[in-house]
Order: sequence, then structure tokens, then C-alpha cells
Amino acid sequence: MSKYISSLNILRRTTAFFMLFALIFNTTNAATWYVDYNDDVDPDTCVAGESDDDDDCTFRDALSQASAGDIINFLGDYQIVNNAGNADAVYTVSQNNLTIDGGVNAINFFGNAAGNSTTGYFKITGDNVTIQNVSAFNYEGNVFEVEGDSVTISDNGIGVNSSDGIVGEIYNGVTVTGADATISDNVIGSQTNAGIHAGVGAKDLTITGNYVGVTESNSNIGGAGYGMLFEFDSFNGSNGGVEGVVIGGSNAADRNYIAGNGDAGIAFLKNIHG
Repeated sequence: MSKYISSLNILRRTTAFFMLFALIFNTTNAATWYVDYNDDVDPDTCVAGESDDDDDCTFRDALSQASAGDIINFLGDYQIVNNAGNADAVYTVSQNNLTIDGGVNAINFFGNAAGNSTTGYFKITGDNVTIQNVSAFNYEGNVFEVEGDSVTISDNGIGVNSSDGIVGEIYNGVTVTGADATISDNVIGSQTNAGIHAGVGAKDLTITGNYVGVTESNSNIGGAGYGMLFEFDSFNGSNGGVEGVVIGGSNAADRNYIAGNGDAGIAFLKNIHG
């Protein structure tokens, strides 16, 4: 019996050791990348963890090198002008568990009037991605095109410049076809189609605390499109539309403010094919 107990204790200790090792390994492998230059190029000169502000790490470079679980931060105020033109995606975020955080800096992604209804400024295919505290505007496509699951888009200026409130036309502010997305506390304007668009296949969305078509100071920034648009597919029956959407909540901070838009504040539409 004592031999059995001794063996069991050894097994428990061995298991605990490997669990601790796995936790430390995963934690130490996550890297932080510090953007310190506003050019939209990929010189492959970023170094993970380097924060000396010596103009050698662009956002495109950091994004191309980042791995799952990493964080991309910014060391100053930057306006990053789209250099990819009308590509399918200006930036593709394919890494899982990636965080892009502008922090307290004024980070403005200027779309250069590129894009169309089928392109994305940020095409997010990874899961558990968070993008917060940045602005993206003057892009005639989908600013945040969310295809991955459990993506969070929060505290961003979308279609509006965060530093001085200048608007720049966009197609959709956020368009979602993935599951479990959270869209919260954004200021969205100048949209030609919709501020927030949930396409066929999107489900379990949480939409709280957004200003769509209006700023917190009640300035009108609405575009010609809808405030929020939820689509359904006539061919797929009950499984072809948006499911499980929560708009707002019981707390005052959860309220969405929708005003000043050219079309309906909230619309539910069925696709017509043929």
C-alpha cells in the first residue's frame, strides 16, 4: 500500500511539474512588438521586445513577424498611410490570440481612399484577436472584416480620425461573419453601407457602448448608410442568418447611440439572389 501511495505522489509531482513548465513556456514565448515608425513597409527590422524608439519597426513589419499570443504596441502618435492600394486586405491578421493596442497614443490608419465592398483594411481570420485604441478611416471598403471567432473590436475610431475628429468615408465600419465577436465602445461614422454589419453566418455577437453616426459630444458624423445592418440569406432557411445578437444591456454604459445616419438606425434585411 505504501509503495502505491509513494508512486501516486511521484506521479502527482511529475504532473504538477510539467503543468508548471507548460505555463512558463507559453508565457515566456509571448512577445511584445513596439511600433516606432509610421511608414507602411515591411523592412524586416523589428526586434521583439525592443522599445528604444529608433525608427526601425513599422506596423506592417511587426504584424508579419508576430506570432499567436503576441502583443503589438505603439511608442508614439502615428498616421500610417495605406501603401497596399486595393489589395484584398491591407492587413491580414491570421494569428490567434493577438492583441493590437494603440494605448494612449493617437494611432491613425489612413486608407488613402482605397478599397471596395469586398476588401478589408484589417481582415481578421485568427481567433481571440483584440484590436483596440486605434483609428482607421478614408477607406472605401470594410475597415474591420471579422471572419475569426471570439474577436474583440473596442475603443476605436472607425471612419473618424481619433486625434481631431476628421471623418473619411468607409463602406462598413465593422463587418462580421464569425462567431462570438464583441464590438464595444467604438465611435463609427461616414459609412456608405453600415456602421456595424453582421453578415450571413455571424452569431452570438455582443454590441455595446458604441456611437454610430454621432460622437460622444453629439457631433454628427453619420454617413449615407445604415447604423447597424443584420443580413439573412433566403436560401439557407433558419440557419442562414445572424443568430444570438445582444445589442446594449441593462447598464447605462452598454447603451449604443445611433443617430445622424442616412438610412435606418437598425435594419434586418434578407438577401435576394438571382
